Amino acid sequence: MAKPKKNADSKKDQEVLNDSLNAVQRAVFAGLSQYQSQAPDRMSNAYRTPFYSLNRIMKGGIPRGQIVHLYGHENSGKSTLALQFLADVQKQNGSTAYVDVENSVDINYTKALGVNTDTWAYYRDFPCGEVALDAVEKLARAGISLVALDSVAMLCAREQLEADNGTRFVGLDARMITPALKKLMQAIIHSDTILLFVNQLRADIRPMSKTPYTTPGGNALKFDANIGWFLQRTEWIKDGEETIGQNVKVKVMKSKVSAPQQEVLLPLLFGTGFDRTLDLLYCGMNAELIKKDGASYSYNGEKWRGIKALRKYALTNPDLLSTLENQLDGVVEEPAIAEETKESGTNE
Repeated sequence: MAKPKKNADSKKDQEVLNDSLNAVQRAVFAGLSQYQSQAPDRMSNAYRTPFYSLNRIMKGGIPRGQIVHLYGHENSGKSTLALQFLADVQKQNGSTAYVDVENSVDINYTKALGVNTDTWAYYRDFPCGEVALDAVEKLARAGISLVALDSVAMLCAREQLEADNGTRFVGLDARMITPALKKLMQAIIHSDTILLFVNQLRADIRPMSKTPYTTPGGNALKFDANIGWFLQRTEWIKDGEETIGQNVKVKVMKSKVSAPQQEVLLPLLFGTGFDRTLDLLYCGMNAELIKKDGASYSYNGEKWRGIKALRKYALTNPDLLSTLENQLDGVVEEPAIAEETKESGTNE
């Protein structure tokens, strides 16, 4: 008869424990159920960029409701890439906004990149950096699909504008940007807005620094950005003796949806921007689907003399590009892990 009594006592103790836990939950977590949700699948509704190589290393594209930090050397195509993203989002019936802090956008070049300047929201001539960041927050809360700020390095705090030239400030930009990022993060949670921050490089003069460069604006953006891309020009693209473009290495310095330290080579043609056709052809060459023999290229039994001839043929025969893309989708490659060099990035 002792066993039933023991089981009864254990059952009673369990009921008391459950009642206690429920009481604690009601007292401590009261009202929190409205914030409870499932962790999102970031890539289920990702923005697929117009460049196959970028989509490949990013496992499908850029997740919405995230911050992207795009930085690199001068003349490496940072603003061009941002504008081409805007143009592509517009083609997908998305809304776009460009905050031109640098005052560098040219309307003719912007149109050449494919941006519809009749439907985008373009902002310039802010009285100070704080107002520019407030504008980005309002755009994000309004549900704009993609908001680009160019650039973080040119944001000038009100205190600095009102001071005399030569006045030294310690951490002023960081103190301006850090609280703004906290508010922006709250804004994009509900709007699915992609925030694209273009940034520059500065010499890192710290004696124990591992790399010679750093980015302006403090460390908050490096931590808060879900994706960090580093752009660097590698070589010129020539047509005979004429320089018609440049190859730009895009390296994933940080990513919460794919492996970091991967890199791709994006071809930038002067006047028209990063070239989607050449990008796909480069991918085909890397996967050895397009064979290169000196200056000759061959694919599916056809041959061309020079990359320009191959690109021209691909532009007039879209079936070649669609076939190549389908073949590339079936190729499983190991991630291209970039070697660490002093020129490969900044202190993250």
